[in-house]
Amino acid sequence: MRKRSKMKLCALTMMGLTMLTAPAVLAEDEIIPMETEIEGMGGGGTADPQSYIYEWRYKIENNHIYKRLYNRTKERWEGDWILVY
Repeated sequence: MRKRSKMKLCALTMMGLTMLTAPAVLAEDEIIPMETEIEGMGGGGTADPQSYIYEWRYKIENNHIYKRLYNRTKERWEGDWILVY
């Protein structure tokens, strides 16, 4: 009976560790565009942005994927091209 309790504890520990580490591994492989939209306020008014609106722009060059951060609020690039893959 003691051996069975140890096996259950070991199985629960492994399941817990798997659940904790799985989202971090999946998030690393995904490419998610970073974009923030600011909607107008009720009554037809518009809201002044409290922060800049950024988005990632991608290009393919010589079979490599690059990304670069673009500031949509100021309509300018915010950095250099970064090799993704």
